[in-house]
Amino acid sequence: MTLFGYVRGLKFHIALSLIIFSLSGALGCFYATMRPENASTLIEIVSETFGPIMEMSTPQIALYIFFHNTLLCSAAALLGVALGIVPILFAASNGALLGMLAAVVEDKFGWTPLVIGILPHGVFEIPAMILSIAMGIKFGQETLNAALRRNVKKKLRVEIMSGLKFFAGVVVPLLAAAAVIEAFVTFPLMLPYTLK
Repeated sequence: MTLFGYVRGLKFHIALSLIIFSLSGALGCFYATMRPENASTLIEIVSETFGPIMEMSTPQIALYIFFHNTLLCSAAALLGVALGIVPILFAASNGALLGMLAAVVEDKFGWTPLVIGILPHGVFEIPAMILSIAMGIKFGQETLNAALRRNVKKKLRVEIMSGLKFFAGVVVPLLAAAAVIEAFVTFPLMLPYTLK
Protein backbone atom coordinates (compact mmCIF):
# COMPACT_ATOMS: atom_id res chain seq x y z
CA MET A 1 0.00 0.00 0.00
CA THR A 2 1.33 3.43 -0.92
CA LEU A 3 1.56 6.25 1.63
CA PHE A 4 -1.14 8.16 -0.23
CA GLY A 5 -3.35 5.09 -0.25
CA TYR A 6 -2.86 4.69 3.48
CA VAL A 7 -3.94 8.30 4.07
CA ARG A 8 -7.09 7.72 2.02
CA GLY A 9 -7.93 4.83 4.33
CA LEU A 10 -7.55 7.18 7.29
CA LYS A 11 -10.00 9.85 6.07
CA PHE A 12 -12.71 9.08 8.62
CA HIS A 13 -10.20 8.69 11.45
CA ILE A 14 -8.47 11.96 10.55
CA ALA A 15 -11.82 13.76 10.55
CA LEU A 16 -12.71 12.26 13.94
CA SER A 17 -9.31 13.23 15.35
CA LEU A 18 -9.71 16.80 14.11
CA ILE A 19 -13.19 17.06 15.62
CA ILE A 20 -12.03 15.80 19.04
CA PHE A 21 -8.93 18.02 18.97
CA SER A 22 -10.86 21.12 17.86
CA LEU A 23 -13.74 20.68 20.31
CA SER A 24 -11.30 20.09 23.16
CA GLY A 25 -9.37 23.19 22.11
CA ALA A 26 -12.55 25.27 22.17
CA LEU A 27 -13.45 23.90 25.60
CA GLY A 28 -9.93 24.60 26.88
CA CYS A 29 -10.11 28.16 25.59
CA PHE A 30 -13.56 28.63 27.16
CA TYR A 31 -12.34 27.23 30.48
CA ALA A 32 -9.33 29.58 30.47
CA THR A 33 -11.64 32.52 29.80
CA MET A 34 -13.98 31.54 32.64
CA ARG A 35 -11.25 30.48 35.10
CA PRO A 36 -8.09 32.38 34.06
CA GLU A 37 -6.32 31.84 37.39
CA ASN A 38 -6.73 28.05 37.21
CA ALA A 39 -5.67 27.93 33.57
CA SER A 40 -2.58 30.07 34.25
CA THR A 41 -1.56 27.79 37.12
CA LEU A 42 -1.92 24.71 34.92
CA ILE A 43 0.11 26.30 32.12
CA GLU A 44 2.85 27.24 34.60
CA ILE A 45 3.02 23.66 35.90
CA VAL A 46 3.33 22.29 32.36
CA SER A 47 5.89 24.96 31.43
CA GLU A 48 8.08 24.04 34.40
CA THR A 49 8.56 20.57 32.95
CA PHE A 50 10.29 22.17 29.96
CA GLY A 51 12.51 24.40 32.12
CA PRO A 52 15.67 22.28 31.76
CA ILE A 53 15.72 22.63 27.98
CA MET A 54 16.37 26.36 28.32
CA GLU A 55 19.88 25.40 29.47
CA MET A 56 20.50 23.45 26.25
CA SER A 57 22.03 24.62 23.00
CA THR A 58 19.69 25.15 20.06
CA PRO A 59 20.61 21.87 18.32
CA GLN A 60 20.10 20.03 21.62
CA ILE A 61 16.68 21.66 22.01
CA ALA A 62 15.74 20.52 18.50
CA LEU A 63 16.80 16.94 19.28
CA TYR A 64 14.97 16.97 22.63
CA ILE A 65 11.76 18.24 21.05
CA PHE A 66 12.02 15.73 18.20
CA PHE A 67 12.50 12.69 20.44
CA HIS A 68 9.91 13.90 22.97
CA ASN A 69 7.23 14.46 20.32
CA THR A 70 8.12 11.27 18.44
CA LEU A 71 7.73 9.27 21.66
CA LEU A 72 4.34 10.84 22.40
CA CYS A 73 3.03 10.42 18.86
CA SER A 74 4.24 6.83 18.59
CA ALA A 75 2.56 6.05 21.93
CA ALA A 76 -0.68 7.66 20.74
CA ALA A 77 -0.58 5.51 17.61
CA LEU A 78 0.58 2.16 18.98
CA LEU A 79 -1.45 2.24 22.19
CA GLY A 80 -4.51 2.72 20.00
CA VAL A 81 -4.72 -1.05 19.79
CA ALA A 82 -6.46 -0.79 23.19
CA LEU A 83 -9.71 0.07 21.36
CA GLY A 84 -8.49 3.56 20.43
CA ILE A 85 -8.89 4.94 23.96
CA VAL A 86 -5.35 6.33 24.36
CA PRO A 87 -5.27 8.35 21.10
CA ILE A 88 -8.71 9.81 21.86
CA LEU A 89 -7.50 10.91 25.31
CA PHE A 90 -4.29 12.22 23.70
CA ALA A 91 -6.32 14.32 21.24
CA ALA A 92 -8.62 15.66 23.95
CA SER A 93 -5.85 16.55 26.42
CA ASN A 94 -3.59 18.18 23.84
CA GLY A 95 -6.47 20.11 22.30
CA ALA A 96 -7.62 21.37 25.69
CA LEU A 97 -4.09 22.34 26.72
CA LEU A 98 -3.48 24.18 23.47
CA GLY A 99 -6.81 25.99 23.84
CA MET A 100 -5.96 27.10 27.37
CA LEU A 101 -2.46 28.14 26.33
CA ALA A 102 -3.84 30.17 23.42
CA ALA A 103 -6.31 31.97 25.70
CA VAL A 104 -3.69 32.73 28.37
CA VAL A 105 -1.06 33.97 25.87
CA GLU A 106 -3.57 36.09 23.96
CA ASP A 107 -4.83 37.64 27.20
CA LYS A 108 -1.34 38.50 28.47
CA PHE A 109 0.51 39.42 25.28
CA GLY A 110 -1.98 39.70 22.41
CA TRP A 111 -2.30 37.87 19.11
CA THR A 112 1.24 38.39 17.79
CA PRO A 113 3.09 36.06 20.20
CA LEU A 114 0.23 33.59 19.95
CA VAL A 115 0.65 33.33 16.19
CA ILE A 116 4.46 33.26 16.15
CA GLY A 117 4.49 30.81 19.07
CA ILE A 118 2.31 28.25 17.28
CA LEU A 119 2.25 28.82 13.53
CA PRO A 120 5.90 28.30 12.39
CA HIS A 121 6.32 24.77 13.78
CA GLY A 122 2.62 24.04 14.28
CA VAL A 123 2.01 23.65 10.54
CA PHE A 124 4.15 20.51 10.76
CA GLU A 125 3.63 19.36 14.35
CA ILE A 126 -0.17 19.51 14.49
CA PRO A 127 -0.69 17.47 11.28
CA ALA A 128 1.84 14.90 12.58
CA MET A 129 -0.07 14.67 15.83
CA ILE A 130 -3.47 14.38 14.11
CA LEU A 131 -2.15 11.64 11.81
CA SER A 132 -0.74 9.73 14.80
CA ILE A 133 -4.07 9.99 16.62
CA ALA A 134 -5.94 8.85 13.50
CA MET A 135 -3.61 5.86 13.18
CA GLY A 136 -4.25 4.94 16.81
CA ILE A 137 -8.02 5.12 16.36
CA LYS A 138 -7.73 2.98 13.22
CA PHE A 139 -5.65 0.41 15.12
CA GLY A 140 -8.33 0.38 17.81
CA GLN A 141 -11.05 -0.19 15.23
CA GLU A 142 -9.14 -3.08 13.70
CA THR A 143 -8.54 -4.58 17.16
CA LEU A 144 -12.27 -4.44 17.87
CA ASN A 145 -13.05 -5.99 14.48
CA ALA A 146 -10.59 -8.80 15.20
CA ALA A 147 -12.09 -9.38 18.66
CA LEU A 148 -15.58 -9.57 17.14
CA ARG A 149 -14.23 -11.82 14.36
CA ARG A 150 -15.17 -9.29 11.70
CA ASN A 151 -11.73 -9.81 10.24
CA VAL A 152 -8.80 -12.12 10.77
CA LYS A 153 -5.93 -11.20 13.08
CA LYS A 154 -3.66 -11.18 10.04
CA LYS A 155 -5.43 -8.03 8.83
CA LEU A 156 -4.65 -6.31 12.15
CA ARG A 157 -0.97 -7.19 11.76
CA VAL A 158 -0.97 -5.89 8.18
CA GLU A 159 -2.66 -2.67 9.34
CA ILE A 160 -0.06 -2.13 12.07
CA MET A 161 2.84 -2.80 9.69
CA SER A 162 1.38 -0.38 7.12
CA GLY A 163 0.88 2.15 9.88
CA LEU A 164 4.46 1.85 11.08
CA LYS A 165 5.75 2.42 7.53
CA PHE A 166 3.49 5.47 7.24
CA PHE A 167 4.67 6.76 10.61
CA ALA A 168 8.32 6.42 9.59
CA GLY A 169 7.79 7.87 6.11
CA VAL A 170 5.44 10.76 6.89
CA VAL A 171 4.97 11.47 10.59
CA VAL A 172 8.64 11.30 11.60
CA PRO A 173 9.79 13.77 8.88
CA LEU A 174 6.98 16.16 9.90
CA LEU A 175 8.09 15.96 13.54
CA ALA A 176 11.72 16.49 12.53
CA ALA A 177 10.82 19.62 10.56
CA ALA A 178 8.67 20.89 13.43
CA ALA A 179 11.46 20.35 15.98
CA VAL A 180 14.05 22.21 13.89
CA ILE A 181 11.70 25.14 13.26
CA GLU A 182 10.59 25.30 16.90
CA ALA A 183 14.18 25.35 18.17
CA PHE A 184 15.71 27.65 15.56
CA VAL A 185 12.73 29.94 14.77
CA THR A 186 9.94 29.81 17.35
CA PHE A 187 12.15 29.92 20.46
CA PRO A 188 14.15 33.01 19.36
CA LEU A 189 10.96 34.79 18.27
CA MET A 190 9.26 34.07 21.59
CA LEU A 191 12.25 34.97 23.78
CA PRO A 192 11.34 38.69 24.14
CA TYR A 193 7.90 37.71 25.47
CA THR A 194 9.24 35.15 27.95
CA LEU A 195 11.44 37.85 29.48
CA LYS A 196 8.49 40.17 30.15
